[in-house]
Amino acid sequence: MEEAKKNKEERLENSLLEYIERNTKDTQPEIVATIPTVAMALVELWKINA
Repeated sequence: MEEAKKNKEERLENSLLEYIERNTKDTQPEIVATIPTVAMALVELWKINA
């Protein structure tokens, strides 16, 4: 059960990072640099509340 949860979390993180990479090509580099950090913080909050 714990392994399934870990796999789900990893898939979520990878999907989120791939989405960010695909959709921020035309965004200012200073903004793009902060997005993965914010996204991972949201994932950590999701893990706490899950």
